[in-house]
Amino acid sequence: MLYFDVNATAPPLPEVESVYAEANRSHWHNPSSPYSRGARVHILIDTLRQEIGHLIGCSPELIVFNSGATEGNNAVLAETARKFPNQRIVVSAIEHPCVIEPAKRYFPERHQVAKVDSSGRLDLNHLEAELSKGGVCLVSVMAANNETGVIQPWKEALDICRKYKVLFHCDAAQHLGKKPANGLGDCDFVTGCGHKFGAPKGSGFIKIPESFEDFKGTHGGGQENGHRSGTEDYPSLAAMVAALKFREHSMDAVNAAWAVNKSVFEKSLLDKIPDAVIIGQNTNRLANTSCILMPGFPGARWVARLDKHGVSLSTGSACASGKTGASHVLTAMGIEAEDARRSIRISACWDATPEDWSALTKTLFKAYDELINEKPASPGVEVIQI
Repeated sequence: MLYFDVNATAPPLPEVESVYAEANRSHWHNPSSPYSRGARVHILIDTLRQEIGHLIGCSPELIVFNSGATEGNNAVLAETARKFPNQRIVVSAIEHPCVIEPAKRYFPERHQVAKVDSSGRLDLNHLEAELSKGGVCLVSVMAANNETGVIQPWKEALDICRKYKVLFHCDAAQHLGKKPANGLGDCDFVTGCGHKFGAPKGSGFIKIPESFEDFKGTHGGGQENGHRSGTEDYPSLAAMVAALKFREHSMDAVNAAWAVNKSVFEKSLLDKIPDAVIIGQNTNRLANTSCILMPGFPGARWVARLDKHGVSLSTGSACASGKTGASHVLTAMGIEAEDARRSIRISACWDATPEDWSALTKTLFKAYDELINEKPASPGVEVIQI
């Protein structure tokens, strides 16, 4: 089986399985307990907090551990709405649903959308125009898009927010483990998700600003320095930090290999199917991810056919792939809804070999030939994310 859907979730990183197992065996105690073993776990969690703070570049006291990006993004928007009940927020048009939906819920009639260009990159001029109107308390821009792989100008967006004294939130779920974490700590809010880079599901963190000392992602027993109630899962958090450190250490070599293999793949694809169009081809993208407009067939049909041949991929965001309708990311880029419904996302694992990419290429061509022979290609284009 070839797995090319790592942007949905990454396979468990073998190098951290022993970390999880040892922590689960030796440090399973409740960190809030009054006895020494519980206190020891509490100290270990604070050590992890220091390591995350060091990796992203912020004070460890600003790190709040949680279950992942969905919880984190919801908490950021809920707490911002509580603190600024009469101000607006601006979110980019290509944010993950776990940002867009809580924006609608907590800021009804008070949220604006920042446009992106045809390559899927945030329009900084439009963002600044929105902020110049005043009354904005928060801007939310992801670091890298989960569907297209297009890297967003989040640092430039942060600078604009600083100019207008507006808080900045960056969903770094797709960035962490693929691009350097250092510098993210400059953002007011950062959300991270362990299972996106090989840690257990249910592990994540938020970086909060000093001005949110009363931040409460969940209410209850007051864990995480009062910021997020609920018993911490030390083994999962230990595995998350170990996974992120491992990804940081091997990042340069992995990105170089991804870039070469993806380039060969995309060239082969265009040679075989010249009507295909690579989204963001000349834009800075995650090295493991492509988005390609293919002539022909609905995305679900591609997924089913490739799955039959042993290749796992999806039609876009795994969190929304079960829903009908076109990708909001692709339509925000100006792609017609009919064409956007044909999307397929393919994203490579860190250990994908040239042979894996070659097998993907051959299988994709085989599926294409089969589909063409079954039914003539309809007019228009189709999106495949690779």
